[in-house]
Amino acid sequence: MYTDLTISQQEADKLTAISELGGEKASEALSIMTNQELSVEISGTDIAKLEEISKSIGENDLVTAVFLKIQGDLNGGIILLFPEKSGLNMVDLLLKNQSGTTQKLDSMGISALKETGNILVGNYLTAMSNNLHLNVIGSVPDLATDMKDSIMNSIAVELSKNNARETMIFKMQFQVTDNSTSGQMLMFFDAASAEKMKSVISKI
Repeated sequence: MYTDLTISQQEADKLTAISELGGEKASEALSIMTNQELSVEISGTDIAKLEEISKSIGENDLVTAVFLKIQGDLNGGIILLFPEKSGLNMVDLLLKNQSGTTQKLDSMGISALKETGNILVGNYLTAMSNNLHLNVIGSVPDLATDMKDSIMNSIAVELSKNNARETMIFKMQFQVTDNSTSGQMLMFFDAASAEKMKSVISKI
């Protein structure tokens, strides 16, 4: 049986505030990793139909994606999306290379981006767990370079296995100051987990 999601403005505002705290912790960690200032913009909390999640986050460009499953009291996933050039720039920042050194991802670059996912997501989920009083952890990261629509459609298929037609999305856009490196972090939850979060925040 499918579960449809609904969310009030008050619930959305509370969840966005919690997401902002997580985003701050994640950006602090990334700033330390890259020794660069980082600006972060929280886009808010949305409900989207699974077949529409790709349309909600921009053009169908080639991207490098780092994906981690969310496990524990909540089920879902977090994905970091880097436009192709930004992903290569991020590798140079992490490996202390001169900008433009990395022209394609090798094993060291892949490891560096996966570690970025580990640290960003770990800090984000820790802040969220502390505020919601839920045990939430991230899995070992996977990495893929493909067209954005293909990657997002794969996530939609995975979420649909939990009898969901819709998903709750948290969006965070980040930009490394004085560098042409930017990306998005998106967090998805299945219907049961979204309802659990709504129940928790109603008591906050």
